[in-house]
Amino acid sequence: MERRILIVGAPGAGKTTLAELLSARLSIPRYPLDPVAYVDEYWTSRPLGERQRMIAEIAAQPRWVAEGGHLDWTAPLFAAANVIIWLDPPWWTLLWRATLRRLRRWRARRSLRIGPRDLRALWEEDWLFVGRYYWQGYHPGMNLDIGRNLSRAATARELAPYATKARRSRASRLDGKRLECLIAELSADDLRQPREAN
Repeated sequence: MERRILIVGAPGAGKTTLAELLSARLSIPRYPLDPVAYVDEYWTSRPLGERQRMIAEIAAQPRWVAEGGHLDWTAPLFAAANVIIWLDPPWWTLLWRATLRRLRRWRARRSLRIGPRDLRALWEEDWLFVGRYYWQGYHPGMNLDIGRNLSRAATARELAPYATKARRSRASRLDGKRLECLIAELSADDLRQPREAN
């Protein structure tokens, strides 16, 4: 049985956590899209043709859960998915998670000393990105391959043609009853007409 699930949203929205959980519970392979987009941990972009080939290979499989915030070149996944889940928590949730992620990185390097360079990275790479993602508009012709152009507005525009199979969750966290309802729905035989998310 085909079961193709695409999870989209901002960094810190919970895409990876939800994809890991769904992959385990539904016994389907998980595909994070960052390793498709980038060739190393320094965010060096993979050539577009190579990304498109990799995406086509994933989309052609009968069962998968893919997760990432990437738009435009991931269109084959949007088209092939039975269900698209847009995790769209409030901005303060994204800001808090970005801060925690940065603090974990600082802790991992075992340095208790936080300098001006670290605070600048927190401001520019995390807080400003969340602000841009949350409030920046979308304009036709924007290059969505550039991270700073990704936004809620661009995500909504990409999802518009797939409205019948898209679900948007504004919850800060998918757990408990919400999560069990989602898993029950995704476990159902017919994934063509998903219900509205809470």
